[in-house]
Amino acid sequence: MFKHSLVNKILGLNLIILIAAFSLFIILSVTGQNKNIAGIIFIALASILSTAIIIRLALKRIVADPVRDVIQHIKDVGTGSFDKLVDVRSDDEIGELAAGFNQMTQNLSRSCQELEQWTKELESRVQDRTKELQDTQVHLIQTEKLAATGKLAAGVAHEINNPIGIILNRIECLEMEAAEKKVGKEIMNDLKVISEHAKRVSKIVGGLLAFSRQTAQDSRLEQINVNDILEKAVILFDRIALQKGVQIEKRFYNGLSPIMGDSQKLEQAMVNLIDNALDATDRGGRIIVESRKKFRNDYFVQILVSDTGCGLPKENLSRIFDPFFTTKEVGKGTGLGLAVSYGIIKEHHGKIEVKSEEGKGSSFIITIPTVAEIY
Repeated sequence: MFKHSLVNKILGLNLIILIAAFSLFIILSVTGQNKNIAGIIFIALASILSTAIIIRLALKRIVADPVRDVIQHIKDVGTGSFDKLVDVRSDDEIGELAAGFNQMTQNLSRSCQELEQWTKELESRVQDRTKELQDTQVHLIQTEKLAATGKLAAGVAHEINNPIGIILNRIECLEMEAAEKKVGKEIMNDLKVISEHAKRVSKIVGGLLAFSRQTAQDSRLEQINVNDILEKAVILFDRIALQKGVQIEKRFYNGLSPIMGDSQKLEQAMVNLIDNALDATDRGGRIIVESRKKFRNDYFVQILVSDTGCGLPKENLSRIFDPFFTTKEVGKGTGLGLAVSYGIIKEHHGKIEVKSEEGKGSSFIITIPTVAEIY
């Protein structure tokens, strides 16, 4: 409310004049002067006062209240509240002012919503870009590990391969001589133990050589049907899975677009994953080998190798693709299979991820671009 408005000042002045007139009227009445003049003055001033009161009430309703609503609305907008609008009470200038503020409020509200939406989108893009950079960094680190390990493996394997071949050959000769001379069983058992461990070393050396060739050799690219690769890989384990009592379930999507890649390398990657799953799954368990589209388009295909085995501890998930890292028992793995698979998938511009929960199994998800995506 306008405490010092012109209307209030006029009303106050009229009250002063009315009081003065009333005093004059009393003086004139007491002194016996003309009472008519005093009465006329009093009635005129009373009329002016009444008119001022009516004008004041009218101005309060027409001007003061709407302007007060606009001021309150401005304060609300200043605090970020765009929900309430000014009540437009008339079609005059005050009404136009209120309507203008309402329009301004709606525009501000839309602008704030657009800004908030843009902020969220920008945050999402920043998060996506950050994740891409983190994935790229992880890929670079893993690639450097594979390259360095491949060079080391090649050097070590070539240095060990010839001596271990000679040792195995000499052991066979000793076994033949021992059999001819009919030496004791203890010596024969010792020779057998030496032979088994030498063969194990030879197998490890063979794995190192395969790993070094896998990280160094060029790929022979051709258009490939992913399902054909998976079919060949699964066939290799049919008999082993049957003997172990593990079911291998195939879920192949028939409408997949071809990918560009090296069929031998990709088959080796799938063999490593299925072999890993079979080692982790006990009798009565199940392995699922699946192919599908990603995002229901023809630009990416996904391969899933899942098992109901023992799963992986959470702390091992970040190391699962490191060369020579293995969770298998001593003597049952070299820790190169998943590292090789990782390198092969990355070489095909793909991505391999693992989801695992200890005691509930693991899933390896491979995403590879199709020919349509590449070209």
